[in-house]
Amino acid sequence: MDANDLIALASKSRYLTAVEVGDSLRLTIAHVSVESMKGQGGDEKDKGVVWFEEDPRGLVLNVSLGQLLREMFGVDLQNWIGKRLELFNDRSVQGKSGKKVGGIRIKSSPDIPSDVTMVVGRSPFSKGTQYTVRADRDSSADLLSEALQGAGLTVAAFDSWAESAGRPPASRMSAEKRAQAARWIRSTGHEAIRAHVEKSAGAPDDFDPMAV
Repeated sequence: MDANDLIALASKSRYLTAVEVGDSLRLTIAHVSVESMKGQGGDEKDKGVVWFEEDPRGLVLNVSLGQLLREMFGVDLQNWIGKRLELFNDRSVQGKSGKKVGGIRIKSSPDIPSDVTMVVGRSPFSKGTQYTVRADRDSSADLLSEALQGAGLTVAAFDSWAESAGRPPASRMSAEKRAQAARWIRSTGHEAIRAHVEKSAGAPDDFDPMAV
C-alpha cells in the first residue's frame, strides 16, 4: 500500500451512488442495518442500509426503495438475506430543484415469483411514481453455472454429487435453491463436489488389487 491507496480509500464512499450503479448491477443481499447519517442541514438521521455479498458499499434506502423491497420480500428483514437484485440508475429521477439527477432503482430480481408493480413515494403532496420490478427467472441458472465454472467444475459434476447426496439435479431446483447452491459452491461446496468427482473417478471402495 502507498499514498495513492490511502487517498483512494479516503475518497471512496461507503454507499453506492446512481452513477456507480450505471445501467445494471447485480447484487446479493448480505444483511440490513440502520446507520446514522448527516443530512443537508447537518442534523443526524437514521437510515436503513442494505449490504451485499459482492460489493463492500451499501445501498441507502429511501422511501421508494424501502417500499419496493417490502413488497418484493416481505416485512421480515431476515427474509431479505440471500435475495438478489438488479439495480440501475434511473436517469429520470429529479432532485428538489427539479433537475434530473438520477437515482438508484430496482430493475429485476430472480427471487420474486412474478413482476411487482406498485406506486411508491405517494404522499399528500405527491401522486407518487409507478415502478415495475421484473421477475428475472434466468439469472439464477447463470449464477449456478458461473459458480461451478469459477471452481473448475461442471453442471454434470454437480448433478452427480446431488444424486449421491439425495438432492435434485440443477435442472429441477427452484431459482432460490439454485442461488443458494451457487453461494454454497463459492464458499465450501466446491470441495465436496470435487471430492465426490475424484472418488467416482477412482477405484471402488471394495476393490481388491490382489483379486486377479
